[in-house]
Amino acid sequence: MSEETIGFHDETTADNAVDHTETELLMSHSSMEDKLAQRQQLNDQIEAFIASGGKISAIAPNVMADPPKKPENKYGSHPI
Repeated sequence: MSEETIGFHDETTADNAVDHTETELLMSHSSMEDKLAQRQQLNDQIEAFIASGGKISAIAPNVMADPPKKPENKYGSHPI
């Protein structure tokens, strides 16, 4: 190999890396803005619900919608 080959630096790769980083930052910033907008919309909806007479109640963390089912015994349930 010659000395020129050893010192080779691909500028397009470096530019792509910078573009990729900028794109990721813009995407994260826009998704953060989207989340803030969604959060504000949800807060507005909650305020409207409460203003119209709605009530929000808290449910204990150990309450489940569907109670656990008793295990079924399927031993011998298939025909011979």
